[in-house]
Amino acid sequence: MIRRLDPAPLVHVHPEDARARGIENGSIVRVFNDRGELRLPACLDYGLKTGCASATNGWWIQEGGTVNFCSAGRETDMGHGAAFHDNLVEVELA
Repeated sequence: MIRRLDPAPLVHVHPEDARARGIENGSIVRVFNDRGELRLPACLDYGLKTGCASATNGWWIQEGGTVNFCSAGRETDMGHGAAFHDNLVEVELA
């Protein structure tokens, strides 16, 4: 299902946030925080709230898009599965 919506890993960014950072649709950007980083093409998206970015989980490292680089490696308290959650990140031109 993920690949039908986005055939490659992307980070969705509100156009106002992108403009403030000199980012254009398709620009390669660095998504990062104190835990790690990844580089993805930007997709400008008015459907996001300003100040937010969205990258879909489910891509492998060799495909260029594992959001796990920016999240804490921990398990849930129920079922001990992967803990997917929001993360504070910054987005800049790569």
